[in-house]
Amino acid sequence: MKELGRLSFVVRQIDFDTNVFPEGAYKMLPLHEIRRNENFHGLNPKDLTNLSKFQHFRNVITEDKKTLIEKEDIIFQFNFYDSLDQDPIKSIK
Repeated sequence: MKELGRLSFVVRQIDFDTNVFPEGAYKMLPLHEIRRNENFHGLNPKDLTNLSKFQHFRNVITEDKKTLIEKEDIIFQFNFYDSLDQDPIKSIK
């Protein structure tokens, strides 16, 4: 594997793990489209350190979120992506 391929893989992995947003910043529309929530004005100060109030901005990988997205009652919900508090702790090698 060339160094460029290895670097590309590492950058994609970092992006996969760190591209996050606060809960409520995006919403699911009736056609299962995701849009910015224009009514979102930030988290409460007490929630800023709570990992469950942040979500990954990536394709869902947990089964419970996959089934939640497929339901019709997901419309205008804000907790439809994987939460940071469900992540396994990764060590740096």
